[in-house]
Amino acid sequence: MTVINVWDSDGLLVNELFIDDKLTYLNGRVSKGVKYYYKGVGIPYHSHYRLDDINNKYEKIEKLSVFYLGYEVIKKSFVGKIGIFHEKYQPQFTDFIGTCGSKELSIIEHSEEFERSSVNVIKAECHDNLNHQYYFVLNYKCGRVDYTKVGQPRDLYALLEYMIQNDWNFIWDKNSITDISYNGLVTDVADIFRSTLLKHKLGTVYSVLHSLAKTDFDKYLQFVRYIKNKHEHQIHFVMIAIDLLRSFGVDTNELEVSNDLIENYKHSVMNYIIEGRNCGHCCYIELGNQITDEYRVITKKQLGI
Repeated sequence: MTVINVWDSDGLLVNELFIDDKLTYLNGRVSKGVKYYYKGVGIPYHSHYRLDDINNKYEKIEKLSVFYLGYEVIKKSFVGKIGIFHEKYQPQFTDFIGTCGSKELSIIEHSEEFERSSVNVIKAECHDNLNHQYYFVLNYKCGRVDYTKVGQPRDLYALLEYMIQNDWNFIWDKNSITDISYNGLVTDVADIFRSTLLKHKLGTVYSVLHSLAKTDFDKYLQFVRYIKNKHEHQIHFVMIAIDLLRSFGVDTNELEVSNDLIENYKHSVMNYIIEGRNCGHCCYIELGNQITDEYRVITKKQLGI
């Protein structure tokens, strides 16, 4: 038996969850039981993300480059505590710190429909009806070994080929590589979605390439060499993504508006990638659209448009 403490927004103990298993915390929101994994049963508090409404209850760590996250902060009353905390982990999501909001429920359906899912859902439990917070009992086919550990390019290519040809997509501004296992399966299928639109397919491949490069640039270059391409500049994240779409049989002619590579790059970024689904769309369409508007302004300045 494991007891999970639930803390209110002032760091006071308000509830306890009793899990009939011996749990060991792994990382993120995931713990390991004797047989299964558990997502959303608490974390050792470290920090979280908050917009500008920060008072003396918080210590600012840094302002994030991702504008809709605001600041990484430490809430003083949470320091040293373990469990679930009645405050959102990220301002754009409904998930409380250490557990799962209702958007995570899609993991049930997607784990059954998505053929390259690494996760099987054993149980979903709503532990907070008022705030719609859940935890999940899961099993993984990959042992939660990340692609960046021992993954091979052929398996990542096979995953992308399957997703694009079967209209499955990642959110374009998500750190998608962290959800991909060493054998080319997806460990977190909650945020994937189906769409035939070119903007989402381009965003999917871009998300994987860009996040892989940020996480392990050598592994990224290994993949680029595998597909017989090259990376020499920032624009190649997009151009390589377009090349991959073509290799998967996608018509990309509408991305080519000029004989000038830079113009095609700007066109693809402004009219396709940014116009795709971002992290804000996971919870509210209005929030996602607002984030898209802000991305337009920021990216226009960056591209000198």
